[in-house]
Amino acid sequence: MRHTAVVHGTGEAAGAWAATLEGAGVRVYRAAGDLLDEASVQAEMDGVAAAAGGVDIAVVVPVREDVDGVRLVDATVADVVRPVVARLASACIGATIAARLMARQGSGLVLVLDDGVGPAGAAVAALVRVLDAELTPARRPLPAGPAHVCHGGRVRQYRRRTVLGIWVAAAAPMALLAWVVAPAVGSPSSPRFPLALFAVEVAGLLWQGVLALALVAWERRAAPDLRVRDALWLRAPVDRAGRRRGRLWWWLVPFLVAYGVLQVLPVELPAPSGHSFGEFLTSDAAREALPGAWGLLALVVLGQLANTVVGEELLFRGLLLPRMRGAFGRADWVANGVLFGLYHVHMPWSIPGAVIAGLLFAYPTRRFRSAWMGIAIHSAQSVVVVAIVMALVIG
Repeated sequence: MRHTAVVHGTGEAAGAWAATLEGAGVRVYRAAGDLLDEASVQAEMDGVAAAAGGVDIAVVVPVREDVDGVRLVDATVADVVRPVVARLASACIGATIAARLMARQGSGLVLVLDDGVGPAGAAVAALVRVLDAELTPARRPLPAGPAHVCHGGRVRQYRRRTVLGIWVAAAAPMALLAWVVAPAVGSPSSPRFPLALFAVEVAGLLWQGVLALALVAWERRAAPDLRVRDALWLRAPVDRAGRRRGRLWWWLVPFLVAYGVLQVLPVELPAPSGHSFGEFLTSDAAREALPGAWGLLALVVLGQLANTVVGEELLFRGLLLPRMRGAFGRADWVANGVLFGLYHVHMPWSIPGAVIAGLLFAYPTRRFRSAWMGIAIHSAQSVVVVAIVMALVIG
């Protein structure tokens, strides 16, 4: 996938970077707006992001002014301060607008080209250090130099074949467990076969959690300062400006309602006899097998945690979704939801509903960059299942 860069500023440095990036095959947009006009810079950046599906690199060359030949002994305070303010303000406007965009995307790179000399250079360097501390897990000072770097997200971006490879690593074991292992350990004609099927599938769900954590551990070998919670988006939801706001949790309500409505809509195909755990819970076999079966209740609780926290959500929304923007652009959440639905080859009759559910989980997760959004919505089903099983166990 071809990367996109925006170069703000004029002069030899801006031209050299634009030429270098173009030579590397990057699509380069030269921003024409005044770096001291915040509205203009914002509109230009938003326009490029909308047209290209995102911005991977932003290069900011701060405005350089002088005192227009006025001798220092004859200069006013305004004469001396003006170039310092212009340099700092242009760096601040260009870098913060780009950084907000990178934070929304979950990845990207901001380069602020400044020599760091003098009071203005020191102020620019301090500005970039603050942005770097806010946007990356590392809290180490940046090295001094002519090009200060600010990362807008540290998770790597997967290629499509990598995404599909991880999808296969999740879907294939579940299919094998459902269609080969479960019939080998229990007769499909038995009224209690859904229990055997559920038990073996728990192993597949736990494997997904192990897979997600192993891939993050591998990623951290190259970026040891990347925290696991940041790598898997296990953090509170944030708005488009990257700010945490408690009221964002209220966005769960419409998605929970939509997920609840989905459960009663006839979007799934008929399940083969003995393969639906939901049907089993309403059967005479469940009323005979579950009273007093506290061990089965523990298995169901483990299975639901594996389903909506440790397994599917950790893999699809925690690991994959933050790393799909590079391959799928702004449709990453759509691709994530579709892949989640198609992953249900172990219960293919549920795929239509699972695709819709996947979209309900993926959109708020991407919108607020928090895997807890998808986990919370998906867990609503788990709460109901555990409550039903507990009622049957208590008898």
